[in-house]
This record gives sequence, C-alpha cells and structure tokens, in this order.
Amino acid sequence: MEGNSNPDIERQPHGLGESYLDLLKDASHREVLYEAKSAQFDRALKVNLAALQRIVICMIQKQLVDNVGAMVSNGTFVGLDAAHLCQVKVLLAEYSQAVRNWDLMVGYAAKAGHNLSKDPFLLSSEERLSYELMRSAGLLGLPFADSYEHEGNARLPLGQRRNATIGAVLGRFVVALLGGVALIGPMLLMQLHNDLTTKLATTSVAVFLVAAFMALYSTGPPEVIVSVVAAYAAVLVVFVGANR
Repeated sequence: MEGNSNPDIERQPHGLGESYLDLLKDASHREVLYEAKSAQFDRALKVNLAALQRIVICMIQKQLVDNVGAMVSNGTFVGLDAAHLCQVKVLLAEYSQAVRNWDLMVGYAAKAGHNLSKDPFLLSSEERLSYELMRSAGLLGLPFADSYEHEGNARLPLGQRRNATIGAVLGRFVVALLGGVALIGPMLLMQLHNDLTTKLATTSVAVFLVAAFMALYSTGPPEVIVSVVAAYAAVLVVFVGANR
C-alpha cells in the first residue's frame, strides 16, 4: 500500500501541511477581503479582521490534531511525554482564548449592526481611515482602485465614550418605557373589556409581541429570553385569573 501514499495528506507534526493551507485559503479568501454594496456609495471594499481570527482558530486546531496524531503509533495509543503534554496545555490555552476572542468579535458585530464605526473588526473603504489603511497596504492597488468612494472626514473607530454613555442612558430609558407600556397597556385593555375572550386574546398577542421584540433586539442568550417572556406571560396570566 506504500505506492498509494499521498505526501499532501501525510501528517506533519507541529506545522501546517501544504494541502491544509490550500484548503484553508480556499475557504477564507472571500471572507477576509471582499467587495460589498454600500448604503452610501455604489460599492465598498471590506477587510474582515474577524475572519482572520477564524483562520487562527483553524491553525491551532491543526496543531492540536497533530499532537493527537503523535499519541498514536501503528494504530496503538502510546500517549505523550511530558514535553508534548506541556505543549498541548499551551495550545489548549491559546485555543480557548481564541474562541473567547471570537465570541467578543461576534458580540461587537451584533451591537454594531449597520454602524461600521462601532465594529472594530470590520474595516470598510467607506471610512476615511480604513480607506487609507487599505491604500497604504496595497489592497486598493487594482485597476478599479480609484472607483471606491469614502467619507471626507476621518473618524476614530468605536465612537466617543461620552456619546456611548449618552446612548446607553437613552437606550435604557426607551427599554424601560416600552416595558412599562407592554405591561400596563394589556392590563388596562383587559380591565376596560372585562370578558374572557378579550383577556385571552390580549394576553396571547402581548406575549407574542414581547417575544418577537426580545428575539430581534436582545443580545442575551436564548435561556434568558425564554425566562423574560415566561415571566411576562406569568404576570398577565395572574392578572387574568385574579379578575375573572
């Protein structure tokens, strides 16, 4: 069977095989640097730094799997010596931190939405500073380089802390106001139209609207959203039962 061996897929401990690098390149080249439609201009060039983090995760995965391969000899598990175990420990710590960093990047993307200045991991040629970074790195040195437009004024990413604080206060105020309306509104309606059909219909619609709002705008984990919706439904059900 030696004549069927393929050097591209042979294990190369503590490194990246050429075939794996080719596959990684094919999987990532459209995510790191790509062109997309812009809300302000006809098109924009994007540099997705978060995609680079996914590549880092893949590279650490390869190193860990190589170490797992070193544990096996001729189909028999032989384990690792102390030096290899120390290396695995370091790699696992790097891998865990890389995954946590990825979660951080996902959180920034969710909070930023369409506001590019609030996502430090997605650069766009629309932003003046990002445009200059791409130009100096040679990313715009293409036949269509001059066709990318950008804003005239340069702005630092993430916005000012003072503006962020004001925005956070206003956001909490709006959420508190909507929460009060979502609770008091159905209760007033059920009190004014004190029949069982109206109460059941009002409760169902109100719970559905709150659930939809939480699903669209909440950044919390699913179990938190379920808990909030369940608590809201419980309050309305208690009100319905107490006023029969």
